Amino acid sequence: MSEALGKIVPAEVVGKYYIKAEFDRFLQNPAARLSTEATIDSLSQQDFWRMLNAMSFTFRMNALFWMISDTSYSWQEEKIPAQQIELLEMSPKVDAVTFSSTIGRDPVKFSGYLQDYFVKHPYVEDDPEGLGQFRPNNREIVYPKLISVERDNKIKLVDGGNRLMAMLQRGQDEVTSFVGRKANLEGRPMLGDSVFLLLKGAYEKAAPEDRPAILRTVRLLMGQSRDGVDAVQSYWIDHVKDLGQRKIGEGLLRSDPA
Repeated sequence: MSEALGKIVPAEVVGKYYIKAEFDRFLQNPAARLSTEATIDSLSQQDFWRMLNAMSFTFRMNALFWMISDTSYSWQEEKIPAQQIELLEMSPKVDAVTFSSTIGRDPVKFSGYLQDYFVKHPYVEDDPEGLGQFRPNNREIVYPKLISVERDNKIKLVDGGNRLMAMLQRGQDEVTSFVGRKANLEGRPMLGDSVFLLLKGAYEKAAPEDRPAILRTVRLLMGQSRDGVDAVQSYWIDHVKDLGQRKIGEGLLRSDPA
């Protein structure tokens, strides 16, 4: 673990930092950075969570939205020796190396492996193991803070693998990370309005015999999330004109398992 726990930060700070880093990576336009950051900082609560959901789940296909929105986590900003971090899944080709017995998900060992690899394969098109995303470059690391969680007494990297490897290859042996720790057993994540809107559309198109299974799924997700009840109220009732359909939503709320 890090030598001393850092300052506590709100989940929204972690989420906005992630969104800024991803937009910067996607836009690759330093001139737009300040205005992009200001726009993200000014988002309403609803727009922030929807943006995080879109960026994390829909665009990057990762679980950060669920994790950051989960009120069972407490977040702290900490300085951590890189050797204390454990790598998680990144991609099948990268995982073939990092999960090997030689590397054992150790970022320092992986950094050493990459140094040898790029000496042997110095050209961009020469990348037999599919590790080109880690090829050294001189780009500024604008958003150096990582996102990790502590599980089983280990700091596990959730986001920032490319940046971590770049920092290690530049000689840095200590990094800053937002670290989430389970602190509230009653906490629950958000799933996002789009999940419940999608299920409503599936229900409307489903055969009569399949509809009960969809309603059971909605009830299950309502019980597992902190935004499901509001989403059902909005998209299964408030936005619905057909009285029969509204009654279905009202029935879901009466059976809310939370």
